[in-house]
Amino acid sequence: AHPDTGACEQLRLVVYTYVDSKGNMHRVRVLTNRWDVSAKDVALMYRYRWKVELFFKFMKQQLGLKKIYSAKPRAVWNQIYLHLIAYMLLEHCRQEVAPTYKRGEWICLLRAYLEQPWSKMLENLQKPKQRTSRGRRKKGGRPRKHPKRLKPKRILYW
Repeated sequence: AHPDTGACEQLRLVVYTYVDSKGNMHRVRVLTNRWDVSAKDVALMYRYRWKVELFFKFMKQQLGLKKIYSAKPRAVWNQIYLHLIAYMLLEHCRQEVAPTYKRGEWICLLRAYLEQPWSKMLENLQKPKQRTSRGRRKKGGRPRKHPKRLKPKRILYW
């Protein structure tokens, strides 16, 4: 029963199996209120809906599209298009100039050189690395001054 209206609705359970790219078989159960659609079509609709969900997850994580500023459909589409265009420009620029950089590193670099000429940033990209150290490392074979003591196990009696 619906919590607000108290109305009851009959649902249909659709069970289908599919084989993924690795050859593993999966069984999926979907509840639907669509009685006019075949089980195969329900499975396809669910798969397509899942792709849409993954696309919006990608947009939130990679494009920074965490907030939609208007509820009007035209404004939502405009915001999505603008984010996609910005992402594609950023990715194209990264592939052309510095393909070894990760996306996050590239964004940080662009922000650092935001108010400076493009040539200055390119100049910095071609500089050889000055650090030769790989950081602080464990010594490995040196024996400990004091042997490591294990804590005694606590045994609880009931």
